[in-house]
Amino acid sequence: MPVERAHGGEIHYIDLVWLGTPRNGECLIDRWWSFKPDLGVIIHKRGKLWSPQCNSVKQIADQITEKLYPGATTVLVPAAYLGNRYARDLL
Repeated sequence: MPVERAHGGEIHYIDLVWLGTPRNGECLIDRWWSFKPDLGVIIHKRGKLWSPQCNSVKQIADQITEKLYPGATTVLVPAAYLGNRYARDLL
């Protein structure tokens, strides 16, 4: 999983196939995610806090993406299976 340092933390890129694969734990439905086609959807980690960069309102997701993630776009993910509090499943 690619990782960059930015915005006072780490930017983790999660593959859309992995995100769409059912697993136990948290699932976000019908959210617009910040997305870089060559890397994946974006999750921001600051300390122990994981923050999926998504929103149920496309216009808000577009504004966040444009401001914070140059070169990224937004993509609708019908079901994002994040697992049990992200970190255990993502790392």
